[in-house]
Order: sequence, then structure tokens, then C-alpha cells
Amino acid sequence: MKNYYRFFCLLFCIVLSSTCLAKRSSEYIVLAVGTSFSYRFDQTVKWRITELAGGKVLKNGFGPIRKLVFEIPGAYQIDVEEELNYDPATCNHPQYPNEITIEVSPYRMEFDFATVRLSDEIAGGQPADGRTLSVDVNFSVYGKDTVVYEVPPVRTAGAGTSITGLPIDKQILLKPGVNTFVYLLSGQVHSNSYIMFDFLDINNQVQVYSLPQKIK
Repeated sequence: MKNYYRFFCLLFCIVLSSTCLAKRSSEYIVLAVGTSFSYRFDQTVKWRITELAGGKVLKNGFGPIRKLVFEIPGAYQIDVEEELNYDPATCNHPQYPNEITIEVSPYRMEFDFATVRLSDEIAGGQPADGRTLSVDVNFSVYGKDTVVYEVPPVRTAGAGTSITGLPIDKQILLKPGVNTFVYLLSGQVHSNSYIMFDFLDINNQVQVYSLPQKIK
């Protein structure tokens, strides 16, 4: 009986240890060139940043990474080392991925939500069809002057909303500086609710605008 007990205890420890080790993972992050990057590592965590293309070490250190700016597009990797006290009786698994891949895009796009304009107020329980929404977009690109861009639709989130917006100009020539996107809305939303517009940028990252007024 004791042998069975020891066997199951050993099996439990092996399974537990394997589960904890399996928590080691990798992470993938997309950044626009020139934007800052931060990561809240513990003070004991050691890290090293290298260029994936040539293996050149750009920076290394301990603890949090604060407002690190990647000025050149490309792929980078952060190798992470944690101090762990191995104990098979406890699940002392890593808190962070063992490697982080950062893809720095040559494109930078920021929606200026202070410039959002609706052609007419959205009313609850009534179709929003025919209304337009416009927003200014600040754009910059590394090493080029202009970019041909397929503008994606804008979608909404919130209670009872089916509102979407299709770009009036589906393909535009983005130039450095301010560009204006205009969407034709359709769908409707329930009364007494708030909605958020989800704008997809050129790097496939969502930028969210919350309509400040409640839908009446």
C-alpha cells in the first residue's frame, strides 16, 4: 500500500512539474517605428535584446524595460532569464515568457479621436444608415513618401449594437501628416446604451474610440 502511495505521489509531482514547465512560452508584439516600448519585469529578471537578422545585441539589463524606442523597422528578440527555486511540491512556474519577439513596422498610424465628426446624431432603435463618420489620421512611414492603403471597415462594440462603417474611399494614397477617413454607417443600436468604435490601423492593431454621449 505504501508503494502505491509513493508511486502516486511521485506521479503527481512529475505531472505538476511538467505543467509548470509548460507554462514557459513566447510572446509576439507589433510596434510602430518610433513608438516607445515598456515591459514590467521584476527587478531580478535579466533580459537581452538582439536583432533577429544579424544577431547583434542592442541592449541588456535587469528589471523593467521603460520607454525603449525602436528607431529602425525590423524584427527583434528579447531573451528573458528568471531566477526560479525549483520545488516539485509547488508550482513555481515562470511569470514571464522566455522570449519576446517584437516586429517593428515601418508604418505609424494614430487616429485623432478629438476630430471625430458624425453627420447626424445616432438615435436608439433607428437605423444609422446614411450617416457618415469622419476622423483625422496622423500617418508616418519610414523610408517612403506615400503608401497605397486599403481602408478597413470600422466596427462597434456595446449593448445591442450592429452598427458598422464602410470607408467611402476604400483605397487611398496615404501621405505623411494628416489624412482624413470617412465612413458610411449602417445598422442600429439600442436606446440607453454606450457604444465604442473599433478602428483597425495599418499594423492590424485596434484603436478604440468611445462615443461620449449616451444613445437616446
